[in-house]
Amino acid sequence: MGTGYNRNDSSNNIADGNVINASDLDGEFDAIVNAFKTDGHSHDGTSAEGAAIVKVGPAQQLEISASGLSPATTNTLDLGGSAKQFKDLYLDGTANLDNISADAANVIGAVTMGSTLSVVGAASVGGSLGVSGNASVDGSLTIGGTFNFATANVTGSLGISDSVSVGTTLSVISNTSVGGTFTVTGNASGAGTLDVKGAASVGGATTITGAISGASTLAVKGNASVGGTLKVTGNQENAGTLEAVGNTSVGGTLTITNTVIAKDEMGSVGNASVGGSLTVTNDYVGLDRFDNVGAASVGGSMVLTGDIDVAGGISGTSTLDIRQNASVGGTLVVTNNQANAGTLSVIGAASVGGTFTLTDEFTFVTANTTGNLGILKNASVGGTFHIQGNTSAQGTLNVKGAVSVASTLGVEGEINNETGNIIIDPTTKIVEIKGGGSTDGQIQLNCRSNSHGQKIMSQPHSEAVTNEMLLPKGANSTLLSEAGTATITNKTYLDVDGNLRAVPVSRELATQLGTAAATDTGNFILMKGTASSTQTLVLAADTFSAGDIFTVVNSPFGGKTAAAVTTFSAAQMNSCFVAGAETSTALVTLAYNGVASVLFASANGCIITGNVE
Repeated sequence: MGTGYNRNDSSNNIADGNVINASDLDGEFDAIVNAFKTDGHSHDGTSAEGAAIVKVGPAQQLEISASGLSPATTNTLDLGGSAKQFKDLYLDGTANLDNISADAANVIGAVTMGSTLSVVGAASVGGSLGVSGNASVDGSLTIGGTFNFATANVTGSLGISDSVSVGTTLSVISNTSVGGTFTVTGNASGAGTLDVKGAASVGGATTITGAISGASTLAVKGNASVGGTLKVTGNQENAGTLEAVGNTSVGGTLTITNTVIAKDEMGSVGNASVGGSLTVTNDYVGLDRFDNVGAASVGGSMVLTGDIDVAGGISGTSTLDIRQNASVGGTLVVTNNQANAGTLSVIGAASVGGTFTLTDEFTFVTANTTGNLGILKNASVGGTFHIQGNTSAQGTLNVKGAVSVASTLGVEGEINNETGNIIIDPTTKIVEIKGGGSTDGQIQLNCRSNSHGQKIMSQPHSEAVTNEMLLPKGANSTLLSEAGTATITNKTYLDVDGNLRAVPVSRELATQLGTAAATDTGNFILMKGTASSTQTLVLAADTFSAGDIFTVVNSPFGGKTAAAVTTFSAAQMNSCFVAGAETSTALVTLAYNGVASVLFASANGCIITGNVE
């Protein structure tokens, strides 16, 4: 019986040995009819209707729950068949399919597939499209939302209003337009143009027959090849080689770990870093720092507002304009003008076809310019220095090789070296002024009017002596020397404290308590306390060093009274001895008008001598 049947004979009249009345049977039959009435029952789980039906089918293959309808075992049941098909399918939510085969697909919302999507005609998705397997589209693919594939092959154009994410390879025969982020973990190949409004990241190589434009940031882990113009509004980072047939424009930082080949113009707003060679057949403009490990070749003008650091050479530029410092590890060849606002350092040879202007220092191994040369600071040339035009140097000009000037050499200071006897030893970096004939080497320092001068001369050859004269330390000083038995008389010798033959007063102490300081070393302290009182001077630990000495005078000189006695407090020190005593003491008394000297044998030990006890 069904679970909705409840027995009417509650008194158990219908039993063996009992009298069974008609009413007993009639009531029981009525209960059975009610349990199996023609309009059925709900199976709502009540005692009258019975438990809910959750499994259906000959072998209970179909399971029903409060939230879904599903097979008892995954991937075992079909919905309809080739002979008996359902008509329309209406879904208000998301459709998740491993495979889909459609004559035409038009989806307003999102589509997520776990495997392959194959569309013979056109595909239009109003929301997001996510496929964990491969996607192959013979026609155009237009998606209003995001695009997530493992592998994507599109014969026509690819248009995405939001982001694109491809797990491995993306291949598009025609144009590609992405409104958001463009991410490909494998290779990206496009026969047309690539237009990305957001950031672009490719894990492998990128090959675009047309142009790349609009990407806020472009990151390529492999090589990048662009048949047209490359335009990136943000940063551009390439782990391999970058080759662009058209113009190259980067709004932020340009980082290439390998070679850059630009068949036309190239520009970078941020820093530019190239791990290999840089080849630009037209102009190059950089607004920040440029680093290049290999050689740099620019067919047109090269303008840099930041620093330039090229490990190889720079060649082929018609004009080179650098607003900051420049360092070239190889040869620098400029067919036209070269202007540098910062420091220029060239390890190899430097050749400039036009005007050469430097506002800061420059260092060359070999320098050659056919035009004018202007240098506002120092210049150093390790080899031959050849200038066919004018030369103007406001700083120091240092040339280790020969100097050849075909025109004017202008130096704001004086260069007077007619005999060629000024030599700089490359090992010791010593400037050597040679003598000759009967004249010893000498330097004359003139006064500001050049009417008087003092000479510094070497000793004559007969002395056969080579020595050194050291200049005095400290602040401005007068050089004084004594040689042999020569005497110095009627001279006053001064240091920072005054006359060396006098003991200077370091300070006057008028308080009842004071502490000796390291600045008192070599001086004396004048104790001026209150009459008939005791004045204390503390000898602190770790204040003085071994060999330091100072003097203390307890005296009324200077118009003030003196303390009756001055007490030295050495309690903070390890040991303090009165001269001649065998044991140390913590208190030493200096008498009225007494003089005592304190000599430190260590940082924490001293000896006091004088009118003390």
